[in-house]
Amino acid sequence: MRWRPLLAIATRDLAVQLRGRRGFVLPLIAGLLLVPLASVPFPELPAAESPLAIPISGDVPPALKAHEGLEVVPRSAYHFEAVDQGIELRAEGVPHALRQALDEAFPSDRVAPVEYVHQPRPPLPGRTLLLALIAASILTGAVSESLPGERGRKTLEALLTAAVSRGEVVVGKWMAWGGAGALLATLAGLIAVLAGTAELGTWLLTLPLVAPSTVALGFFLVHRTSDLVGGATVSLRILPAALSILGLVAWGVGLFSPALGALVPLGGALVAAGGTWPGWTAPVLAFLSTGTATLLFLAAAANGLERTEARGAGWPAFQNALGLIAIALAWWGCLLTPMTWGPAGNPTLADQLSLSAAVGAAALGLGIVVVTRAAQPQGWPSAGLVRPRKDGVLGLVGAAAITAVVLISPIPSWIPDTAGLISRLDTGFTLWAAGPLVAILAVLTQEVAFRGLFRRALGPMGAAIAFVVLISPHRPVEGLALALVLGWLADRTGSVLPGIIGRTLAVLVVWAAVPLP
Repeated sequence: MRWRPLLAIATRDLAVQLRGRRGFVLPLIAGLLLVPLASVPFPELPAAESPLAIPISGDVPPALKAHEGLEVVPRSAYHFEAVDQGIELRAEGVPHALRQALDEAFPSDRVAPVEYVHQPRPPLPGRTLLLALIAASILTGAVSESLPGERGRKTLEALLTAAVSRGEVVVGKWMAWGGAGALLATLAGLIAVLAGTAELGTWLLTLPLVAPSTVALGFFLVHRTSDLVGGATVSLRILPAALSILGLVAWGVGLFSPALGALVPLGGALVAAGGTWPGWTAPVLAFLSTGTATLLFLAAAANGLERTEARGAGWPAFQNALGLIAIALAWWGCLLTPMTWGPAGNPTLADQLSLSAAVGAAALGLGIVVVTRAAQPQGWPSAGLVRPRKDGVLGLVGAAAITAVVLISPIPSWIPDTAGLISRLDTGFTLWAAGPLVAILAVLTQEVAFRGLFRRALGPMGAAIAFVVLISPHRPVEGLALALVLGWLADRTGSVLPGIIGRTLAVLVVWAAVPLP
């Protein structure tokens, strides 16, 4: 790849977009948004007045129940829990009044039966995340006009016939707008450091990468759109939502493992740009994963640049990816998010939410995703909700039998059940322990999603792998076997209804035969 054509295309693209009075709009918007955000300190909120009585909950020692400054409530941020050695106080911090009450109830000359257990807050991104997000978001208009603008002006063919390769066209335009976004984000980050509103840290490694990776994703989305309207529709609708969703996924995964959260493309770099994860490991992994994704987006855009279809292969593929991300947020968000309440300062909320209610909420969330995706032209037939052929009766019985065997198989002993995480995942997979009504709803939404919508979009094996990753990651063998059998049944009968009936019957039989834990 030659540098002279790259620089010529980059300079030409910037000159076309930033010429005349209109050219001052983008720098002006960037300055008005980024400079105050980087340099102006956030106002300090006034300290909250201390309540008349501090709420405490759990196994409260009798000596504290009658104290004037304390009030026993069903749940609070100051939770006592009886253990073998005495009593633990689980709290983020102990107020002076509560500490004084503990000292009065348990004098220092006695062995204090209360142990303070610090509950750290989950890591939250800083203002530098907003700098990266804004630097990337203000470029969506330029992305929508770059490649689609060349098609609309009939100049793309001239570029491709002037001894300039497809890769040079895409990379040159990416250098223009990705470089502009990286420069804006870096300058804003340096202003924040000089103004004292942000400390120098590893976030500077990924801050300049967010905008270029977003531009590369935008080029992948619009590289086959034929006019400015189509390019603007795609980029303005998808880019901000995709960046936000991937950032939320990376942050959520990072609550359990910063390294895994950093591996989420684009999202890991965005969260790392906010100074969320300490040390070098997560930022470096985020840089590598997002950098790799950027190269793949550019390669895919260059590969399909000469084709003129209004919507190319990148569009439905990205739609399917967004659909899978939406399912992950809907399912994992309801099923696993309560596990984060303890670190957030509410250690008793997860215990008070029944597992059946969590699975039911996850099924409803998945149902919303399914209905939204299927409520399109030819959506419901593509979801497999049609009358099945008669030759699938034996397959229905076999699917029910295999489902029942899978459901009663134990969780592999080599998987540690950290904080009940695996138990929650397993209930969302086997479903029988959640109760009959919740199980029927979950079976319906899962089958329509994975054996209906995504089986036709991703193919039988792709849909089966998606089912394993999202629903049964702790049981890959059983989940893959169940997904393949139910997928074969859907292909055999042309409908998801036999699979829904067979799996529902198996779940109800197991629920009636096996005592609940």
